Amino acid sequence: TPLVVCKAHSCTSPDVADNVAFTIVSHGPNGWGAQNVNNIAGALQAAPSGEDELANLDTDHIFVSRASTQAGVAAGEFDDLVGWISFPQLIPRVCPTSGCP
Repeated sequence: TPLVVCKAHSCTSPDVADNVAFTIVSHGPNGWGAQNVNNIAGALQAAPSGEDELANLDTDHIFVSRASTQAGVAAGEFDDLVGWISFPQLIPRVCPTSGCP
């Protein structure tokens, strides 16, 4: 299943990007949900409280990318940064001039 990037965790139709090959997620300055080299394997930093940050931790195909918000707003705190490459962007880079089978 290709990945999708949406503006909210409740996404039913991709509104930022679809047909995504991969994403790169930074859990932002608060680091909630992140792992780093000093963590015990599988141990996460503090769990995010906002649904949109939680969406960037689970194993489904939906990722959230939107403007950051502070704690206390209705949408919840959000400081994640999400980057992505779609399949149409990736194929020409991997197989220039139709060089792949």
